Amino acid sequence: MAAQRQLTVTPAHPFHPTVKELLVVLSVSLVLLTGVIVGFLVHTGYQRIVPGLVTALFGFSLASTGIAPGITSGIESIAGWLASLG
Repeated sequence: MAAQRQLTVTPAHPFHPTVKELLVVLSVSLVLLTGVIVGFLVHTGYQRIVPGLVTALFGFSLASTGIAPGITSGIESIAGWLASLG
């Protein structure tokens, strides 16, 4: 009985992420960074809770409008540019 070889698919070079992977990393990093900044501003008193919630609701409603694809494509362009640097 002949031994069967298993084929494994290796991802792209581990030190050169794809644009999609970079976009996910940038999105998570951007959310964490802005969360830390907002938390700091609320803690120091420069940002009040209610205006912050209104701003967050504005962001959520903006994400469901026609400008959301433009914002997403802008972030993807920046991610592609950063991926091409490496």
